[in-house]
Amino acid sequence: TLYRICEHDCDEPLGYISSPFTRRLWVGLYWSMYLLTWVVLPIMMSYVDSGAFTFRDRLRESAWSNLQFYGVSGAVGLLVVGYIALTRGVFGADLVAFFMALANFWGLFLVITFMGFGLVAIPRKLWFRGDLALELSKIEGRAMAYKDKAYDSALELADAASEVRLVSARVSSTDDLRPCVDRVLAYCPQQHSPGRSVQNTHSTSHIPAEITEAYLAMLHNRIKHAVLKEERDRWRWSRSARRAFFLQDAIASRGNPNRQLVSSLGPWSRWTLARRSAAWWWYIALRPVVFRALSVAAALLSISILWSELTFGVASQFSVVRHVLRALGLSYLAIEATSIVFVAYMCLCAYSSVMKLRIFNVYSLESHHHTNERSLLFCGAY
Repeated sequence: TLYRICEHDCDEPLGYISSPFTRRLWVGLYWSMYLLTWVVLPIMMSYVDSGAFTFRDRLRESAWSNLQFYGVSGAVGLLVVGYIALTRGVFGADLVAFFMALANFWGLFLVITFMGFGLVAIPRKLWFRGDLALELSKIEGRAMAYKDKAYDSALELADAASEVRLVSARVSSTDDLRPCVDRVLAYCPQQHSPGRSVQNTHSTSHIPAEITEAYLAMLHNRIKHAVLKEERDRWRWSRSARRAFFLQDAIASRGNPNRQLVSSLGPWSRWTLARRSAAWWWYIALRPVVFRALSVAAALLSISILWSELTFGVASQFSVVRHVLRALGLSYLAIEATSIVFVAYMCLCAYSSVMKLRIFNVYSLESHHHTNERSLLFCGAY
């Protein structure tokens, strides 16, 4: 900054951060994130995914699975290193530089992919949120798929619960494995109507002749995943249905002469007249304008970032950020404020894409406490 190259007595700008503190902060954040990403979070993911019944067994299973993964990855990595070193003649510092460049490429690839998606998705989503009819059509398109998934998850849970109850009937109260069976049985729902037919026709072919702790651990893991999946899919369907019905009532209330949003669903049906009037003004009058304005602002930021990236290696005078800073006077506060706005929006684009990521319908973030621990840890690792 201009303050750092100042040769005379200059006043320290507001919010100034010195170079030594910046370096210490960067080193601390870098190694903390490194340990969390490659050591702590993978062990925690395997720990919460384990079906073992004691802390020691779960931790041992988690450590062993990670050692296996890193062992295989390390062996493959050594083969790649040996091949590059022998065929290309790359050794020592050149080899280290190559892998640093490879790591930077992987990080930049993830950032560009997720941020590029967010630069388009955020203005588009805000624009759709400004139109109740568009939002309703999108929700209706997803609702039926959620309903089918909820029904399939209910059948899967009923099948797992039926197997647990059959196992429980085979293990006596004096057996050493009875506490483990009780812990697995605690996950089973008391009543599950979609699976009654499954429970009556459930085959015992999946149950081994001898009940072991390893089998109970597998069954424990299965019933936990089935319960979480059923709750998540059922909540997705319920949320989509309620939102669709509410949007239908909001669209129907546009011509209400009293300017009140009328809905037969709770809790909206229990709102006071003042709250219904406020809701009408928000959803019918203000919400479209606010979200369309936010969409235009986000689109301008996206275009500014893309244009600045395209012209970065061509000519600096084409950069939008450069003209914004010059218009604000190139003060330290202006540089900080402009940098925060653009970097915060870039982070929002990148991390909002990560939060929407769904891998095999296993890793996904859901609102209202319907995200399992493994999905939270997976998202945190990225």
